[in-house]
Amino acid sequence: MFEKECLGLAEARAAVEAVLNEACKLPDAPIAVAVVDDYGRLIYFARMDRCPPVALELAINKAYTAAIAMMDTLAFAERDKDWGRELATYGDTRFTYLQGGLVINSGEDGASRSLLGGIGVSGRKADEDEHLARIGLEAMK
Repeated sequence: MFEKECLGLAEARAAVEAVLNEACKLPDAPIAVAVVDDYGRLIYFARMDRCPPVALELAINKAYTAAIAMMDTLAFAERDKDWGRELATYGDTRFTYLQGGLVINSGEDGASRSLLGGIGVSGRKADEDEHLARIGLEAMK
């Protein structure tokens, strides 16, 4: 029998709260943040006031893509570009190449790791979204 580590509500909530605490330093640049499990199912989500509707969907899709593709969205985009693939190849309309989706793994680099899920942030420039998502990852350690 296999035992499986799972991402829980407490970890997801800590990640989202850490992202929001940092993002609220610039209240006029609202973001959305989502954490999903290893199957891409939503665990926890929040958005800042006045966050545009497109950012809500993109945050969830970035987290979903990271979890299902088992890699950060930017790395996923770069790999597929090298392989000559497009998003349409996958037949999944939720996949995105937009930066700001990070995979959540258990264990440290070099150690035995397993996929726990993904975190996605949307609403700012691509590198800012990813920076905020990394803050969420750190909060789960």
